[in-house]
Amino acid sequence: MITNQLEKCEQTLVSLNKAIQLLLDDLVNVAENNTMDENNIVKLQTLILQREQQLSLGLAQDANAVQWSESYLRAQLKLTQRFQSQAKTILSHFSFALQFNHKSKRQLNVYQTIATTK
Repeated sequence: MITNQLEKCEQTLVSLNKAIQLLLDDLVNVAENNTMDENNIVKLQTLILQREQQLSLGLAQDANAVQWSESYLRAQLKLTQRFQSQAKTILSHFSFALQFNHKSKRQLNVYQTIATTK
């Protein structure tokens, strides 16, 4: 029974990993086109939370059965680190874009104020 539960966790993890990677790839494309979609950020947060829950659930079930190999867990750790690195890059780009957008709006307001006082 524990083996079936672990297999289900693994299958869920595989599908979550694919969904996270696809969403990260999409966010990279969005970042390159300088368009922001907050819905994708929320989806990413949700998927990552679900992934963390599946890993925790699998580890809790695995504690008694020792089914997950060390190499499997290391692969999941590497995947987590890769996701984290990609997310940091995207976050950095969006943060820069927000700052640039805010600065541009301030400059536009200054020019509009100058134009109206002439």
